[in-house]
Amino acid sequence: MKKIGFWHWLWLKILNGLKNIPKLPKLLKDTDPMFEVILGIIGMAFGAPILSVYLDCLVGLIVWLTSLLLIAHAFYRMEMEDC
Repeated sequence: MKKIGFWHWLWLKILNGLKNIPKLPKLLKDTDPMFEVILGIIGMAFGAPILSVYLDCLVGLIVWLTSLLLIAHAFYRMEMEDC
């Protein structure tokens, strides 16, 4: 196995993660809506305040809005499954 440095390894991991982004809609479709709600609440209650204090208020706002969108998406899926 060829040895690579830390930064090269990190760059490869980031590139591999970017290649997996198109799989995200399938991943969201396979998850349970209640898991999305719980994850969104945890993000709103803990992630956003912690990140806004330690990093920046804008980062906390982005995490809070992302969590809100995740919760809204879960409620939308629950409504559509009832139809």
